[in-house]
Amino acid sequence: MKSSVAVLTAPVEHAIAALEDHRFIRRCLQDALRNQSSSGDVIRGVMPHPNGQFFATLRIIDADTVAHRVCYEVIVREARGSTLGTLRIAATVTAQERATALTVVPTLSVNGFHTEALRAAATHAVEVFTERVAAALTNVSAQEIVGVGAAGPDEAGVASPVLDSMGSSSRRARLLTVMAGIALSVVLLSLRQRRSRSSGLRAIREAP
Repeated sequence: MKSSVAVLTAPVEHAIAALEDHRFIRRCLQDALRNQSSSGDVIRGVMPHPNGQFFATLRIIDADTVAHRVCYEVIVREARGSTLGTLRIAATVTAQERATALTVVPTLSVNGFHTEALRAAATHAVEVFTERVAAALTNVSAQEIVGVGAAGPDEAGVASPVLDSMGSSSRRARLLTVMAGIALSVVLLSLRQRRSRSSGLRAIREAP
């Protein structure tokens, strides 16, 4: 499996805190791990594949705050078969000039008959996770990131500012559109009132 590197704008401390947050992990795996559930520090779900489904159980096996690295282990089992796999993902964040680098290194060991299908499902999950993490931790302010780890409901019952920031850009765009429409309406109304006053004064002056 290929390693990947992404550039983040979130500071290292905030990025590593997010990568240790189970609610954040669940949101970033949303499209690759269906029917999610969690119990303690374990996240369970189903990895879909055109040729079948794979049950997956994810947990954090190492969190090194000094090295800014989080390691995940995902046990993958074929839903209707005997194929088994162990996926390990090492996510490391390092400070760069005016940015933060995220390096994701996956390793996979597979045993069974449908190894290629399991490998494809695991590769897709890693790609989705990396893309969603990069999107969530890019172009977000410190105020949006603060609060990772705070209690509250998410999409299956937990909310966090960093999770909400995934859709903040589209919300800001809609807000700007509405504000522009209001401003245009005010300008047009003002012009109409001026024209009305001008017409009234002209009529008075021209009256015999």
